[in-house]
Amino acid sequence: QRLFGPVPSRRLGWSLGVDLTPIKTCTLDCVFCQLGRTTVKTTDRREYVPVTEVIAEIAAWLHGGGTADYITLAGAGEPTLHSRFGDVIDQTRRLTRIPVALLTNGTLLHLPEVRRAACQAAVVKVTLSAGTRGLFSQIHRPCRGVTLSHLLEGARQLRAEFTGQLWLEVFLLWGINSTPADV
Repeated sequence: QRLFGPVPSRRLGWSLGVDLTPIKTCTLDCVFCQLGRTTVKTTDRREYVPVTEVIAEIAAWLHGGGTADYITLAGAGEPTLHSRFGDVIDQTRRLTRIPVALLTNGTLLHLPEVRRAACQAAVVKVTLSAGTRGLFSQIHRPCRGVTLSHLLEGARQLRAEFTGQLWLEVFLLWGINSTPADV
């Protein structure tokens, strides 16, 4: 089962979640993650779950009368780690008019192929909770090779290429990144 919900979302209304990676497979190990510590911290992009299975589940949900405000690539890990997440977006768009949202930590957006795939979504939400390398390391505990500069550059490039809605989500953590200078 790759789908969850639809669940109520403050940002997206009723959102059908699509999970493309095994639980806690991520490029980061954020101190604020609602799912706890990351168990597989990686930048290895691959087809973690078969696209055909994901699309079959979405099609079955739709044929069963499923409705939502958004179909959202999110879940228990970083969706852009799935090497074919763009195919999931594309094939979902062929099945329904329900817009697709991508919730990402943004750490792989510096890769052109990730940005190309992300540009197919109606909404891309990127997380940014640090303005310095030190805070980035403290808050996000990144995988080796994942940097704040890559995240920022990837988000800037995505903004230049993407015609959909780009949302920036900022987590303020009291006593860590909540000073006026950090904000």
